[in-house]
Amino acid sequence: MKRFIMLLIFLFITFILIRPATAQDSKNLSFIGKYSEGPSYAVATKDSIIFIGNGTSIDITLFSNNTLNKISTFHGDYLINHLVQADNTLFAATTGGLYIIDFSNTTSPFQKSFIPSNGNTQAVFIQQNTAYVISDDAGLSIIDISNLNYPITLSNFNLDNPINFNDLFVSDSLAYLCGDNGGILVVNVKQKSNPTLLSTNFLENHQVPVTIKIKNNYAYIGTINNDSFFSWRLSKLFVLDISEPKSAKITFSAYIPGDWVSRARDIYIKDTLLVLSYINDGPDGVLIYDISNPSTPKNPIDGNVYNTINIYASDGYSVAMYKDYLFLSRGGNGLSVYSLKNMNNPEGITSYKTLDTINDISISNNTIYASCGSSRLNCFDYSDPNNIVRTTKQFVQTYPNVYSTSVFIKNNLAYLTSTPSSGCGLQIVDISDANNFIELGLFHEVEGNKVIVKDKYAYIAARFHGLWICDISDSTNPKLIYNDSFEKSGVGILVDDSLCFLAADTMGFYVYDITNPNLPELIKNVNQIGSVEDITVKDSVIFIAQGKSGISMLNKNDYSNISTFNNHSTYVRKILRDGNYLYVLDDTRGLVVFDITNPVNAFETGCYTLGKAIAINLTVEGNLIFLSQGSYGFTILKNDLITSVKNGSNSSLTNHIDLSQNYPNPFNPTTTIQFSIPSPSQGEGQRVRSVTLKVYDVLGREIATLVNEQKSPGNYQVTFDGSKLTSGVYFYRLQSGSFSQTKKFLLLK
Repeated sequence: MKRFIMLLIFLFITFILIRPATAQDSKNLSFIGKYSEGPSYAVATKDSIIFIGNGTSIDITLFSNNTLNKISTFHGDYLINHLVQADNTLFAATTGGLYIIDFSNTTSPFQKSFIPSNGNTQAVFIQQNTAYVISDDAGLSIIDISNLNYPITLSNFNLDNPINFNDLFVSDSLAYLCGDNGGILVVNVKQKSNPTLLSTNFLENHQVPVTIKIKNNYAYIGTINNDSFFSWRLSKLFVLDISEPKSAKITFSAYIPGDWVSRARDIYIKDTLLVLSYINDGPDGVLIYDISNPSTPKNPIDGNVYNTINIYASDGYSVAMYKDYLFLSRGGNGLSVYSLKNMNNPEGITSYKTLDTINDISISNNTIYASCGSSRLNCFDYSDPNNIVRTTKQFVQTYPNVYSTSVFIKNNLAYLTSTPSSGCGLQIVDISDANNFIELGLFHEVEGNKVIVKDKYAYIAARFHGLWICDISDSTNPKLIYNDSFEKSGVGILVDDSLCFLAADTMGFYVYDITNPNLPELIKNVNQIGSVEDITVKDSVIFIAQGKSGISMLNKNDYSNISTFNNHSTYVRKILRDGNYLYVLDDTRGLVVFDITNPVNAFETGCYTLGKAIAINLTVEGNLIFLSQGSYGFTILKNDLITSVKNGSNSSLTNHIDLSQNYPNPFNPTTTIQFSIPSPSQGEGQRVRSVTLKVYDVLGREIATLVNEQKSPGNYQVTFDGSKLTSGVYFYRLQSGSFSQTKKFLLLK
């Protein structure tokens, strides 16, 4: 009976309270499309099937003839941290919880269930019918997965003074947890409903365990060095004899290579080989040990304890093996495959490219140009919002250790900024030939956070040196004509007529007169308001994004009169003004839109919650809003209040029937549903469409018919009253001809 009650409680939570990271809580903003790819933090294998964590997605690939070929993709809402496969099930630890995925048919993987987490789920270990999961919010969770469709949390474990766990391994009835307090916690999990701490075994001072694997009676542990006093912080590989878990003994330790700093990432054991992936302040990669003698790992070539094989590969995160092949996930550099058939000469076989974080977006000719970290410039076709695809158009970075930060497109030229400046601070790329992007000009000296191009000048918010201006009249030879003579961090920039506004983080913001860009005049430094993240202007009003302080306003003719813009924000990252709308990125609220027709009397008109997938940048094109979301890719939204779009925007999107998410959601007891019917395309004679809008319960039973009539082109809204219904998840479906779209909403009483 108790088990049955627990099952009912879980079903209630699963079907009623749980919503995805991209929660569709919105007002006057509609979801159009989403794209997520990379970085790759996790890899797992089952024979020749290779599972690759690819941002919020998992690519299922076949390794054959030394190549990786994608079979299918599972799309999730959270960033993939760790992958474990058991039989025909894949367990994915993510930033939002644990996915349980059936891949018995590798061409059609599907989610069997999802266990949410308020914090970051770091790792999962599967033993028989039990999943052991560590996450920021719950510590160690022990979950019954005997029924994969309805997993049941049996217990949670943490200390009275909670700590975070980095990794875990379960051996028999003992769970070994890597604690950020520097210890290996041994937890007795024989009684799964009541785990108890057996002992804590500490390593050396400042060596914090981050990855652990156990074979026989030995635990192999990789660490990070958290000593903040010394710049020299090399991490180690430890071996612990755990035959007596209460008093484990260190039998071996060795430094992980690095000039000054190193960090372990993952350990993989196959037979008598141990593979440790790591990163450091030089070339990163993996170390390989022979553990035939488990207490003292050795180099498999010459037996020297202190020498290991190094495979140099930037950003070594997760490791897996199949036969004699090693698979190394490398963050924004995708996945690399190495042959270990000859230990004297590990050979790179192939790679699987994924994108890095998407930091900035620029729109031109219905194409999205995205600045993608180490993956540089990539392009996307968004003509079909349900199938946004990365095209073959790209600009591959030819300079090592360069990270792309910003992109601006104008007249078939892409202006790119990056860090560090020793690579290529400002690049000008010819994008007129879709199949052959060509670098025209290069300027080394500046590390740019943001670039704006106006006329023949590029204005750059420089990472350490404020405002830099380059003359780009000759695109093959950009020339520096101005740079600030004192240090300040430029984080955001705006060019408004003859004024240039520079957001300078903790130093407030600066205003320059750029009537003559060759001789800009600093006319104001407003530093009494605190930190400034971004800035925009409408008429005579300056709007200032101030992180935790929200938004401030002042008159650009009177910088002394500062007022607070109350938008209930938690951390405002970016703001952008387009026409009479102010678009605001907030870490908690997501995208919030204000009508600033009268700037001193602004009011909120729209919102869209992004959950964990916070946005770091945005751009607007007509009624479409493009959000750069770092490791989560990008999302396209539509401002439903804008009925006409600018020339050059993606008009094909306006030809789709559009069903918006209800607002409010959750609701009690009424909510509003909006939809729009487009005008017919040229040549279409029929202007009136037959439209139905119906509500269903979770079993597919029809609850109500809200619309069933002929509709002319236009925008419509209806109110649904759920006062006679019980709390729960319901669905509403809009149908017109061959078009059908369904959305979920939640009634909470």
